[in-house]
Amino acid sequence: RIHRLSPAVVEREFFDKVLRQEAASSEQDFKQKLQARILQNKQQEADFFLEQSIQATLLKKAAIALPDDFLKGWLQEKNDTVPKEQIEMYYQQYAKELQWHLLVAALSKEHGLQVTHEEIADEVQHRLQAAFDSREVVQQLSENNMAQLIQNFLQKNHGENYSKVHESLHARKLINLIKDQIKIVTQE
Repeated sequence: RIHRLSPAVVEREFFDKVLRQEAASSEQDFKQKLQARILQNKQQEADFFLEQSIQATLLKKAAIALPDDFLKGWLQEKNDTVPKEQIEMYYQQYAKELQWHLLVAALSKEHGLQVTHEEIADEVQHRLQAAFDSREVVQQLSENNMAQLIQNFLQKNHGENYSKVHESLHARKLINLIKDQIKIVTQE
Protein backbone atom coordinates (compact mmCIF):
# COMPACT_ATOMS: atom_id res chain seq x y z
CA ARG A 1 0.00 0.00 0.00
CA ILE A 2 1.07 3.51 -0.66
CA HIS A 3 -0.26 6.19 1.67
CA ARG A 4 -0.15 9.79 0.69
CA LEU A 5 -0.76 12.62 3.09
CA SER A 6 -2.12 15.93 1.96
CA PRO A 7 -2.90 19.07 3.94
CA ALA A 8 -6.45 19.33 5.22
CA VAL A 9 -8.77 21.77 3.55
CA VAL A 10 -9.16 24.77 5.83
CA GLU A 11 -12.92 24.78 6.22
CA ARG A 12 -15.67 24.26 8.76
CA GLU A 13 -15.23 20.45 8.88
CA PHE A 14 -11.55 20.88 9.79
CA PHE A 15 -12.39 23.44 12.50
CA ASP A 16 -14.95 21.04 13.99
CA LYS A 17 -12.44 18.20 14.10
CA VAL A 18 -9.78 20.28 15.83
CA LEU A 19 -11.86 22.32 18.26
CA ARG A 20 -15.34 20.72 18.39
CA GLN A 21 -18.69 21.11 16.72
CA GLU A 22 -19.49 24.70 15.79
CA ALA A 23 -16.56 26.14 17.74
CA ALA A 24 -15.26 28.32 14.89
CA SER A 25 -16.93 29.75 11.83
CA SER A 26 -13.98 31.30 9.97
CA GLU A 27 -10.25 30.73 9.64
CA GLN A 28 -9.51 33.85 11.69
CA ASP A 29 -11.92 32.74 14.42
CA PHE A 30 -10.35 29.26 14.35
CA LYS A 31 -6.85 30.69 14.78
CA GLN A 32 -7.95 32.90 17.66
CA LYS A 33 -9.67 30.04 19.49
CA LEU A 34 -6.76 27.67 18.88
CA GLN A 35 -4.31 30.28 20.18
CA ALA A 36 -6.50 30.81 23.26
CA ARG A 37 -6.56 27.06 23.92
CA ILE A 38 -2.76 26.78 23.56
CA LEU A 39 -2.23 29.76 25.88
CA GLN A 40 -4.59 28.20 28.43
CA ASN A 41 -2.61 24.94 28.33
CA LYS A 42 0.70 26.78 28.71
CA GLN A 43 -0.72 28.77 31.63
CA GLN A 44 -1.73 25.53 33.34
CA GLU A 45 1.80 24.19 32.82
CA ALA A 46 3.29 27.40 34.25
CA ASP A 47 0.95 27.26 37.26
CA PHE A 48 1.91 23.63 37.88
CA PHE A 49 5.62 24.51 37.68
CA LEU A 50 5.13 27.40 40.12
CA GLU A 51 3.23 25.18 42.56
CA GLN A 52 5.95 22.53 42.39
CA SER A 53 8.60 25.21 43.00
CA ILE A 54 6.69 26.59 45.99
CA GLN A 55 6.25 23.08 47.39
CA ALA A 56 9.95 22.26 46.99
CA THR A 57 10.99 25.54 48.61
CA LEU A 58 8.61 25.09 51.56
CA LEU A 59 9.75 21.52 52.12
CA LYS A 60 13.37 22.62 52.03
CA LYS A 61 12.75 25.49 54.49
CA ALA A 62 10.60 23.38 56.85
CA ALA A 63 13.11 20.49 56.98
CA ILE A 64 10.68 18.07 58.63
CA ALA A 65 12.61 15.14 60.04
CA LEU A 66 11.00 11.72 59.76
CA PRO A 67 11.90 8.48 61.57
CA ASP A 68 13.13 6.85 58.34
CA ASP A 69 14.01 3.42 59.75
CA PHE A 70 10.66 3.14 61.53
CA LEU A 71 8.71 4.21 58.44
CA LYS A 72 10.60 1.80 56.17
CA GLY A 73 9.88 -1.02 58.60
CA TRP A 74 6.21 -0.02 58.81
CA LEU A 75 5.94 0.13 55.01
CA GLN A 76 7.57 -3.30 54.74
CA GLU A 77 5.14 -4.73 57.29
CA LYS A 78 2.08 -3.17 55.60
CA ASN A 79 3.25 -4.30 52.15
CA ASP A 80 4.75 -7.69 52.92
CA THR A 81 4.53 -8.82 49.27
CA VAL A 82 6.68 -5.90 48.09
CA PRO A 83 10.46 -6.55 48.05
CA LYS A 84 12.56 -4.50 50.46
CA GLU A 85 14.60 -3.08 47.53
CA GLN A 86 11.45 -1.62 46.01
CA ILE A 87 10.47 0.06 49.28
CA GLU A 88 13.98 1.53 49.47
CA MET A 89 13.67 2.74 45.89
CA TYR A 90 10.37 4.58 46.44
CA TYR A 91 10.89 5.66 50.04
CA GLN A 92 12.22 9.15 49.23
CA GLN A 93 9.09 9.92 47.19
CA TYR A 94 6.87 8.58 49.98
CA ALA A 95 8.76 10.61 52.59
CA LYS A 96 8.44 13.78 50.51
CA GLU A 97 4.67 13.27 50.16
CA LEU A 98 4.32 12.62 53.88
CA GLN A 99 6.33 15.74 54.73
CA TRP A 100 4.13 17.77 52.37
CA HIS A 101 0.94 16.45 54.00
CA LEU A 102 2.30 17.29 57.45
CA LEU A 103 3.27 20.78 56.28
CA VAL A 104 -0.13 21.39 54.65
CA ALA A 105 -1.89 20.27 57.83
CA ALA A 106 0.23 22.53 60.04
CA LEU A 107 -0.09 25.61 57.81
CA SER A 108 -3.81 25.02 57.28
CA LYS A 109 -4.38 24.84 61.01
CA GLU A 110 -2.29 27.98 61.54
CA HIS A 111 -4.24 29.95 58.90
CA GLY A 112 -7.66 28.36 59.48
CA LEU A 113 -7.97 26.90 55.98
CA GLN A 114 -10.90 24.55 55.48
CA VAL A 115 -12.58 22.90 52.51
CA THR A 116 -16.37 22.62 52.52
CA HIS A 117 -18.49 19.90 50.93
CA GLU A 118 -19.95 22.52 48.56
CA GLU A 119 -16.47 23.41 47.32
CA ILE A 120 -15.74 19.75 46.70
CA ALA A 121 -19.01 19.30 44.78
CA ASP A 122 -18.28 22.44 42.71
CA GLU A 123 -14.80 21.13 41.89
CA VAL A 124 -16.19 17.77 40.75
CA GLN A 125 -18.80 19.55 38.61
CA HIS A 126 -16.05 21.66 37.05
CA ARG A 127 -14.02 18.52 36.32
CA LEU A 128 -17.05 16.85 34.76
CA GLN A 129 -17.57 19.87 32.53
CA ALA A 130 -13.95 19.70 31.43
CA ALA A 131 -14.25 15.96 30.81
CA PHE A 132 -17.35 16.46 28.67
CA ASP A 133 -15.53 19.36 26.95
CA SER A 134 -18.85 21.08 26.62
CA ARG A 135 -21.03 23.05 28.97
CA GLU A 136 -24.07 22.20 26.83
CA VAL A 137 -23.91 18.53 27.83
CA VAL A 138 -23.67 19.42 31.50
CA GLN A 139 -26.43 22.02 31.19
CA GLN A 140 -28.73 19.42 29.63
CA LEU A 141 -28.42 17.28 32.74
CA SER A 142 -31.02 18.17 35.31
CA GLU A 143 -29.89 19.39 38.71
CA ASN A 144 -30.90 16.07 40.25
CA ASN A 145 -28.96 14.08 37.66
CA MET A 146 -25.88 16.26 38.14
CA ALA A 147 -26.12 15.99 41.93
CA GLN A 148 -26.45 12.20 41.63
CA LEU A 149 -23.49 12.02 39.23
CA ILE A 150 -21.35 14.07 41.63
CA GLN A 151 -22.45 11.98 44.61
CA ASN A 152 -21.67 8.72 42.80
CA PHE A 153 -18.21 9.98 41.86
CA LEU A 154 -17.41 11.07 45.41
CA GLN A 155 -18.55 7.74 46.92
CA LYS A 156 -16.68 5.62 44.39
CA ASN A 157 -13.73 3.57 45.68
CA HIS A 158 -15.08 3.73 49.25
CA GLY A 159 -14.81 7.52 49.39
CA GLU A 160 -11.26 7.65 48.06
CA ASN A 161 -12.31 10.10 45.32
CA TYR A 162 -13.73 12.42 47.98
CA SER A 163 -10.44 12.35 49.87
CA LYS A 164 -8.40 13.03 46.73
CA VAL A 165 -10.53 16.01 45.70
CA HIS A 166 -10.46 17.31 49.30
CA GLU A 167 -6.66 17.03 49.45
CA SER A 168 -6.16 18.75 46.10
CA LEU A 169 -8.49 21.64 47.02
CA HIS A 170 -6.84 21.98 50.42
CA ALA A 171 -3.37 22.11 48.85
CA ARG A 172 -4.58 24.59 46.19
CA LYS A 173 -5.99 26.89 48.88
CA LEU A 174 -2.69 26.77 50.73
CA ILE A 175 -0.69 27.45 47.55
CA ASN A 176 -2.98 30.41 46.73
CA LEU A 177 -2.49 31.76 50.26
CA ILE A 178 1.27 31.48 49.83
CA LYS A 179 1.15 33.08 46.35
CA ASP A 180 -0.56 36.09 47.92
CA GLN A 181 2.28 36.44 50.44
CA ILE A 182 5.30 36.07 48.16
CA LYS A 183 6.75 37.98 45.26
CA ILE A 184 6.60 35.94 42.06
CA VAL A 185 9.25 36.67 39.44
CA THR A 186 7.97 36.00 35.93
CA GLN A 187 10.30 34.50 33.35
CA GLU A 188 9.61 34.24 29.64
